[in-house]
Amino acid sequence: MRFTEELANRIWQAFESHAGSNVHCSLCGKDQFTISDGFAVVDLFDDTPIKYERKARHGIPCASFTCTTCGNTYLINLLALGLKDILELDESPPRGGQANG
Repeated sequence: MRFTEELANRIWQAFESHAGSNVHCSLCGKDQFTISDGFAVVDLFDDTPIKYERKARHGIPCASFTCTTCGNTYLINLLALGLKDILELDESPPRGGQANG
């Protein structure tokens, strides 16, 4: 799904319904944030040493909120916000293994 202004507004609404509208930066204490024009994925690894191979289904899909004063950036899990429907998730099991769950 393409990141649009409509989608950004939907993410803001979901975030405010979970966190409230009075969120302050943990570094500077200010309350002004912007949302990035795209998604971030925090990759999860279950092996060491880490061999990087992009596997989106092994990560946490996030929206990125940035404090406009100090630049502190928060990655908020889209699944925790109840926005699974905006993601195109690959529900297939990982190669060579079973599905988790």
